[in-house]
Amino acid sequence: MFVKECSVVACASFLCFCVGLCAAQESSVKEPVLQNPIETVQQKEVLIKVTAGNREFQVALNSTPEAKLFYSQLPLSVSMGRFGGREFYGSMPGKMKVSSEGQYTFKDGTLTYCPTNHTVAFFYAQTSRPNLTMAVYPMGSVLGNLNLFHELDDSVTFHFSK
Repeated sequence: MFVKECSVVACASFLCFCVGLCAAQESSVKEPVLQNPIETVQQKEVLIKVTAGNREFQVALNSTPEAKLFYSQLPLSVSMGRFGGREFYGSMPGKMKVSSEGQYTFKDGTLTYCPTNHTVAFFYAQTSRPNLTMAVYPMGSVLGNLNLFHELDDSVTFHFSK
């Protein structure tokens, strides 16, 4: 009788083991579920044209809410002046609502928006003062050689278009 009970227990244990093993193998065969399939699709890069004086270049806008709002306002002309040997900035015709996180540093070639004084700026050269006093919101990057900023007059109108 004892041997029979041991055999039943062993068979039951073996059966549970097999069922568990099959369930584990089945779950590993299933395709992974994507949390947000839209995130896996690469976004198309949005390029805008900028004309300043007799120079023309492109800016690749990023996907921030500020960049999208800026793009919706194009075409746009902004009178900009050179400041500190590192940037050109000028007043936007209207205010833009920001919802991203601003930053107090910049990378060369970045197009930014500053809500504190409602300005748009191109940062083109790091200086001994890389930290800014007001938060800026990166909207895109200049494509090509940044030397063109050194060749511009100290005050110039930048024309932004789609």
